[in-house]
Amino acid sequence: VIAANPNLYPILADHTRSVSLLLGLLSHENTDISLAVIDLLHELLESNGLIEAGPNRVNPLLDLLFNGQLIQLLMQNVARLDESNKDEADGVHKTLGIVENLLDVRPEMNVTMSNQGLFSWLLRRLQRRPVFDRNKLYVSELLSILLQLDEANRRHLGEVDGIDILLQQLAQYKRHDPSSPEEIELMHNMFDCLCSALMLPENKDRFLKGEGIQLMNLMLREKHMSRDSALRVLDYALCVVNSTSATSQPQPDTQDPEGPQKPGSTSSDPLAVVIANCSKFVDVLGLRTIFPLFMHSPRERVAKSKVPTKAREKPKSLGGPTAAEMEEHVINIIGALLRHCPSVQKNRVLAKFVESDHEKVDRLIELHLQYFDRVKATDSRIRAMKEDQPRWVGYTPEEIEDELMLERLGGGLLPLQILDIIILEVCVNGAPTIMDRVLQLLKMRAMSPRAILQVVQGARKSIRMATAFRYSIQRQKIVARDRFWTMCLGTVSLGLVESSLTNAHPYVRVLIVLATGFDEIETVTVVHVLRAAGAHVTLASLSPGKLLVRGAHMLRIKPDVDLLTGPTDPYDAIILPGGEAAVQLMSLSGELGRLLVEYEKYNKYIGAMGVAALALQQHRIAYGALLTADPRVETQLSDFYGFIASDDVVVDKTLVTCTGPGSAMQFALEIVELLFDKEKAERLSKKLLYRLF
Repeated sequence: VIAANPNLYPILADHTRSVSLLLGLLSHENTDISLAVIDLLHELLESNGLIEAGPNRVNPLLDLLFNGQLIQLLMQNVARLDESNKDEADGVHKTLGIVENLLDVRPEMNVTMSNQGLFSWLLRRLQRRPVFDRNKLYVSELLSILLQLDEANRRHLGEVDGIDILLQQLAQYKRHDPSSPEEIELMHNMFDCLCSALMLPENKDRFLKGEGIQLMNLMLREKHMSRDSALRVLDYALCVVNSTSATSQPQPDTQDPEGPQKPGSTSSDPLAVVIANCSKFVDVLGLRTIFPLFMHSPRERVAKSKVPTKAREKPKSLGGPTAAEMEEHVINIIGALLRHCPSVQKNRVLAKFVESDHEKVDRLIELHLQYFDRVKATDSRIRAMKEDQPRWVGYTPEEIEDELMLERLGGGLLPLQILDIIILEVCVNGAPTIMDRVLQLLKMRAMSPRAILQVVQGARKSIRMATAFRYSIQRQKIVARDRFWTMCLGTVSLGLVESSLTNAHPYVRVLIVLATGFDEIETVTVVHVLRAAGAHVTLASLSPGKLLVRGAHMLRIKPDVDLLTGPTDPYDAIILPGGEAAVQLMSLSGELGRLLVEYEKYNKYIGAMGVAALALQQHRIAYGALLTADPRVETQLSDFYGFIASDDVVVDKTLVTCTGPGSAMQFALEIVELLFDKEKAERLSKKLLYRLF
């Protein structure tokens, strides 16, 4: 009666004693009575009726129910129900319906509901056998809704080992497909839960430790139905995503008092955990599974039909990602690997583009042309939208511009930008033959390389759109817009790319810091050896605006860039040459200190020659490490570092040190071995007439 007459909701809310009695009956020892109350509440709190009644009539009653711990009482009741009994199983189903209705009309209460036992019960119920039943499907739907609604729920899932629970439940679909459409929906719901959870860096770290990367890679290999959603999960796991929520408050930035954490450690640093995940994906031979999907985009799953082809209607989709979405996921994953992998793993990715006569470069250009044409069609549609004046009544010029940009991004611009960033990345960092192949393919299609550069330049100009984009698309697409933001911020220098269209381009990059009073022998030796090995060496002046930097013995060298403004490209190593005056300046440079901390944080190689170890100590780099240095400064270093070796060159993890000018050649060849391989270092030592081994 009340549900059919919205005017009665306020009257019921005024009878607080009746509501309290109703809530109390949920705990009645006779489950038949509690089930009758659930039937009543399910009818009373039907979402369409609540929405029709309006918040002014409904909110007093809902507030009364929430204050009376309705959710906690419901969870205590379902915990004692035996679902092997049909009536009690129906009672559980209706209880879940009550929860869903409340989330529909009061989504801001989702965290409160979770904390009253809802979240814990949902996870326990998800683990219960059998593999599938209708209540388990409903549980997966509610869990997916809660994780999408608020960051606090995503964080709570990680804290109660929810990532492991989801991985265990999904593992059964590694080699077997779901047996019914409803079970397919259950599987997709659990994948949705996992994707939502991976929007938090700490959950990415738990995903890595729970061997989620390995499980998703196995799903890709097995080619069952789970493969399609596994691509989406990997997209979330390998990309930096800024988690946003309509209800959660922004968290203040905090700094770990113990200093930066290493990639792969339990960390909330978004970039560190993504680097660890990308490295693991390459290490578990994920390139063998992702690149075949890159070469031949997966098809969307459709229901099989016994009707003859000519009489058959369009096949019905089985849910999950569409073919276009899967293609974009593959593009995003490869872009993330090139963006975030350390040098060794990144070189393995780059090497894939040389295999089989550069067939993957051909595919890159093919996809570029495909999305380029799609964006051209979108632009034609946007021009028509601009001319539709009534459409824009009440919009400011800025809002119109934002809407049109969002239309372009959704019309193929976003994957085109990421594709073109990949093209530039492999041209700059890959083998020289890749650039030749790209230029050849573009020439065959009468296209200029500048078309690719313009797309990436446009991506950089569109970074400001990320904020507008954040609230304009479904919550499940948050990863796309934040990936776009991250990729644009992290792309290679366009000036370097433009010059690389005609010049040779190395696999690795090394940054060498020049300060007034640098040791000339150490500096020139390292520069010569690294460039002979094929590395791109950049000389960065510690003092801005200096056209020439003077060495300890009056030799002047022209730097390539200023340290403060120049080195924006990704470098694999940073080297500090010695020289007493230079080291004093390095020790005082806050900008150099910040840079060294970043290199240590992300496991980049750091080299210090002779007395330059003093600058590392001043900036508190590699505390307790094993190193060597100029014998004159050993006593000054002994308190900070674990042990000062007497060897000419010492390598401790990513720290490389030498004693001074006399060991500069050995030091440089050691860097070559670390950044390239031992064979290249041996060949180079013979070429330089230096006995390395």
